[in-house]
Amino acid sequence: MVTDSSKGSLIRLYTGGTIGANTLADHTDYSDVDTNDSAMSIDTSAITITGGSLGTIFALEKTDSQIIDLKASNSQLFESETATITIQTSNATNETIVALTWFEDQ
Repeated sequence: MVTDSSKGSLIRLYTGGTIGANTLADHTDYSDVDTNDSAMSIDTSAITITGGSLGTIFALEKTDSQIIDLKASNSQLFESETATITIQTSNATNETIVALTWFEDQ
């Protein structure tokens, strides 16, 4: 995770939950990460999440970076379960990047 701005960011990791948009005209738009070899899909347009279970919160200070290893928590997602990462900031020009590395049992 990395942020470069005059303000920090809060990164939240949810399991379950439903992502959505702020109006009925907006919609979620999932894209496959790799259609043939991965169950992962991504949507960068959604702005709300309802339900689900909040697992972890990470705070990034302005111009901060962190590497978080969730391996010790033995986190697992099972078939048809979802994980959602949200980024909250008070600065519209904040640039925050979160990258994930995961292993899929096949």
